[in-house]
Amino acid sequence: MVDRTLITTADIRTWPEDKKEPVLFLGEWCRRHSLRERWEGMDAKVAPYHWDNREQLHSDYKYLSNVYEDILSELSKDLNKLHGKQYSQRYWRIFIGPWLGCFVQVVFDRWVMLDYVFNNYKIHKLYTSSELSEQNVPIDMRQFTDMMVSDLWNEAIYKQISEIIKPDILCKKDNGFSFEEVSRNSKKQPVLRNYLYKFINFLSRLRCKKDKYFFIATYLPFFSEMYLNIKLGQFPRYWKSADIQKTKINNSKRYSLAKNINSDSDSFKSILRVLIPRQIPSAYVESYEILNDELKRLNWPLAPEVIFTSNSFYSDDLFKYWAASKCENGSKLIIGQHGGLFNMTKFSFLEEHQHQVSDAWFSWEAKINSPGSKVSIGMFHHSINGKVRHDKKGGAILVELKIPRYSFHLNAVPVSSQWLSYFNDQTVFVRSLPYDIQSKLTVRLFCKDYGWDQLQRWTEEFPNISIDKGSEKFRKVVSKSRIFIGTYNATTYLEVFNWNIPTILFWNKNHWELEKDAEVQFKELELVGVFHNSPESAAIHLANIWNDVDNWWYSDSVQMAVKGFCHIYAHNTKNQVDRMKFCIKSAHV
Repeated sequence: MVDRTLITTADIRTWPEDKKEPVLFLGEWCRRHSLRERWEGMDAKVAPYHWDNREQLHSDYKYLSNVYEDILSELSKDLNKLHGKQYSQRYWRIFIGPWLGCFVQVVFDRWVMLDYVFNNYKIHKLYTSSELSEQNVPIDMRQFTDMMVSDLWNEAIYKQISEIIKPDILCKKDNGFSFEEVSRNSKKQPVLRNYLYKFINFLSRLRCKKDKYFFIATYLPFFSEMYLNIKLGQFPRYWKSADIQKTKINNSKRYSLAKNINSDSDSFKSILRVLIPRQIPSAYVESYEILNDELKRLNWPLAPEVIFTSNSFYSDDLFKYWAASKCENGSKLIIGQHGGLFNMTKFSFLEEHQHQVSDAWFSWEAKINSPGSKVSIGMFHHSINGKVRHDKKGGAILVELKIPRYSFHLNAVPVSSQWLSYFNDQTVFVRSLPYDIQSKLTVRLFCKDYGWDQLQRWTEEFPNISIDKGSEKFRKVVSKSRIFIGTYNATTYLEVFNWNIPTILFWNKNHWELEKDAEVQFKELELVGVFHNSPESAAIHLANIWNDVDNWWYSDSVQMAVKGFCHIYAHNTKNQVDRMKFCIKSAHV
């Protein structure tokens, strides 16, 4: 067996300088398409990805759910002791749960891959950077979300895990680089709109302390949210959160969270107990005591009866800190559905988390069959407002999937390097089309690339194809097309269904595992030619209907299947605000 140097990420600064040195790439995420000239001539192997076995992925998900609960229980007690509090586990689940659950699943993936290659290959060297600095500790969940899909942060995590399980192979490589801070992404608003929102937010802070209802990032259209306030007898407010400022790392506080590596027979749990004190965001440790000062500037209500959000429960730590304490004092937390995969997928950490922390969950479904906190509201996502018409003589729009190269919180979707299989399906679909349809096809890329070099891949495969880089408004792109082609199971095609625009869907069902009820509904779409299990089948169907798409789409059988699907998963009703008002004020909450 050949001695090989392990390469864990696409950061070439940690690659061996000698291209003849035998190497093992830990996964396809290391081999960026734009770096082909650097890695194509290397004596290299690529380790197989453990979650290409999807049954193993599901099994690991169940195991990690139990690990998460165990560690959450421990960490809740530790953080209570550190901060001199006596909060319930639900408080800490609301505040740190999204980070902890995601961190557990991310570290497991990195650990399993390292453990596999150390046991199955002769690894004699792993180049690493100089000592890590404070900038590698995320400030909050928002920054962690950006960091965990970056080469820099993953390089650090792979190093830290290797230090625990195989430290003898580490070789320091100081070539004048250091791990830089991955800054938090912030979505830029148009200048005029930004000033308008700031002014409305300023007005919202006036005489609001006794407000009964608090709404933030609801996904409701702006005026619908204002109207909901009025219907509830409250002055309309528009709330925005704020960034948490960086503070100096306090190692003594972090050491108080540390557990002995040998304290558990489960080696993965032991590794977690080492890494959590090193990686837990400073918002939960060093900045915890000053979060109250940040909230005073925001001037949010003192004791709201109901808190409603569709998005802030995940990455907005300032909101979660505030909401967790209010829930401890009796406030009710409502979370609204904010994506299309809910109620369909076989497993999802974020879906489970939302049901665990909320008192009520506003669903897009028309009818709730399962007991619990779900409340039927209908699809209140702001994007479906208004009519969108399509151009009967236009082209076709093929909308592409975003997925990071590194795994993150687990869901029944393609994971990490499985995106390459997804991309291959896209090229098979295009090649299977007659040339005259290819020439009228536009490929819409997701605006964030995650290092897959999508634009380069597409232009190399199809030099003459029309590419939309994702900057043009989705409604406008769809309105110029005669048919929409959806390639992943998420919100996008549900929007298009509600606009009643001709649609073809296809994806690898082995990467999008469904619950049994959802399988039945997709079978109905398959029977009428809307859903396809292969790119070839989708391309053949598109070619067959191309000259008269509307005749197929508006047929009774297709309309019945699509409307039946929407009724179950994305019901569009006009009385959503009234329904929300009723549920907020009723015994549902």
